[in-house]
Amino acid sequence: MVATTPPTLSNATGTVSATSATLPAPHTLVERFATGHAHIAATVGGWRYTGGKRDLRIDFLRGFAVLAMVADHLGGEPSWLHTITGGNQFLFSAAEGFVFISGLVMGIVYAGIIAKQGVGPAMWKALRRAGSLYMLTVVLTFAFISVSYMLHLPWVVGVNVSDPVVRVIERLTLHRAFYLTDVLLMYTLLVAVAPLAFILMVNKRTPTLLAGSWLLWALYQRWPDQVTVPWTIEDNSVFHLAAWQALFFTGLVIGYHRERIAAWARRIPMMPYLTVLTLLCAGLIWFHRHSAEILGRFSPDGDPTVLTARLFDKGDVRIGRLIAFAIFFQFFLALVTVAWQPLFKAVGWLLLPLGQSALLAYGTHLFVIAFFTHYVMQIPGFRNTSALQNTAMQVAGIGIIFLVVKLTPAVKSVVKTTRETIGAIVAPSQQVLTAPLRITERRGR
Repeated sequence: MVATTPPTLSNATGTVSATSATLPAPHTLVERFATGHAHIAATVGGWRYTGGKRDLRIDFLRGFAVLAMVADHLGGEPSWLHTITGGNQFLFSAAEGFVFISGLVMGIVYAGIIAKQGVGPAMWKALRRAGSLYMLTVVLTFAFISVSYMLHLPWVVGVNVSDPVVRVIERLTLHRAFYLTDVLLMYTLLVAVAPLAFILMVNKRTPTLLAGSWLLWALYQRWPDQVTVPWTIEDNSVFHLAAWQALFFTGLVIGYHRERIAAWARRIPMMPYLTVLTLLCAGLIWFHRHSAEILGRFSPDGDPTVLTARLFDKGDVRIGRLIAFAIFFQFFLALVTVAWQPLFKAVGWLLLPLGQSALLAYGTHLFVIAFFTHYVMQIPGFRNTSALQNTAMQVAGIGIIFLVVKLTPAVKSVVKTTRETIGAIVAPSQQVLTAPLRITERRGR
């Protein structure tokens, strides 16, 4: 008999026998794993935010902050949306994000204006911006007060206005706040002071600005009654400027020095960085769920209330609140950077318009809350203790605000076109009417 040899198969590494080809070579699984890992890395790498003239990640995050504020202000407990937004009961709220991002955006925008036009024009624009915000705050405050009293809403029931003229003057001079417009009052004052901060940064005094800002925050933590700036604001129980300004001016500094900070941050490996942040966020969520038990162990009487207030009080912007916000904001920013494409496709259509028109969205939400609080509660069978009904009301409110934001540019365009059309029609008529006058003038000459 003639000896036969097994047939051979050709592969990428050479020629192997059929008997050996039936079993994977020792390195085949490793190669497959490496190939799969490379494919995943390439896919995930394609999700990353690639940048642009305007940083859409900031608009995205500010849009989420606006959505969270609407959900937290509208409806009752429980709500399925509060699983995402925190329901204003978490270690920090959307308000911290709104204030910080407002400072961040202002720093980015005015850094460009200063570079192109100089300090003087930039300061003038900032002051004009503060003036516009003042007008917006005053108009929204009086309008919201009027609607609240007309509808007899809960936050004005039982409020005795003994001297309405004094109350009007107090609100015109920003000495008295009102429910839900208090954050706009504080924002107006912060923007009015921002030109001084830009002057310091232009003159390379950024450390002085940060030191002064955080020193004011620290002094307020110890002596809140003595460290009240710029003056005492009545009915302002949450947004104490001496405490909240630290978030705004820190964001302002980061925005102004964005390029330098971004160059430094690019040295940090993104995936390990995101992994660490994910673990820290998971730890904070676990701590929040067990905070009463944990803090109770460190309280003399076993009551965690006092210690919780010292660490996480919102009005004073306590240290625990700042740490939690700093960790979660970095996590969200890193997550949006790494997974921009799928997040943009999933919710970008909603969050970007809200973030890019944050003031319009917030102003609209005041009246959505007013009308929903009055009319929805009168619907037979509605219970604000139902998670389904609360979530449905919040989704409906967010939808209305979204429509207002999307339709406003179209309405403005129609108004502008109408004015131009009317002007084009009226102009010839005005020329015909004024022609005899011009002829008379010429004859008189």
